[in-house]
Amino acid sequence: MKHKLAAVSFLILSACIDSARFEVPQPEGVQDEKSVPKKLFGKYLSTSDSSVLTINEYSIIKEKQTIEKGLKSILDSSERVMHDTSFTRIEFNLSLRLTFVRRQIQRGDSVFIHTNSVDTLYLRNNRFVIRKFKGYFFLSKRIFSDSWQVRKLEKIKGGIIIGEIATKQELNELRAITEVHDSTNTFKPTKQQFKKILQQDGFKSEEKFLRIE
Repeated sequence: MKHKLAAVSFLILSACIDSARFEVPQPEGVQDEKSVPKKLFGKYLSTSDSSVLTINEYSIIKEKQTIEKGLKSILDSSERVMHDTSFTRIEFNLSLRLTFVRRQIQRGDSVFIHTNSVDTLYLRNNRFVIRKFKGYFFLSKRIFSDSWQVRKLEKIKGGIIIGEIATKQELNELRAITEVHDSTNTFKPTKQQFKKILQQDGFKSEEKFLRIE
């Protein structure tokens, strides 16, 4: 991957399919919410890592910062720029996931890797849809014209749970419910099938956030 130091490089990448995709926003046939419900507003900290979830009227943003120490030798030769001082890489893909990476050479072969990742779960524009169904909120994000990433948002006491269908087992369960018999990761469940997904505890890949503000 080439890095341009004269200006910030935006790298438009093909969205990696690491979770289920849907042909239309989910659940189908349910009215869209006009904005994020006020009861969800706040800032939340993940119970599993340093991720912070910020929710307001217009957006739901997940941000994570990490600092890791590694060896200079593990860096790809194309990533060694500006005489091994420091640089920032910004990656922007079609799922609106932004990653800032700064590597700073300290001494000898040691290097610290600073990463700041920003994942847009919802933004009030035509690429995003939020719907309420069976007590949950569903966040649909358009990756391509007929490909939507869908997450389930559950409001719990003192926090939020975000779930998605991301593991091989979950995908197989979704294929069984939707009667899809090939290896596709893109589905179009009926409303009844979507109810069955929830009844069978779909969206099992969960992350829990507790309110901090």
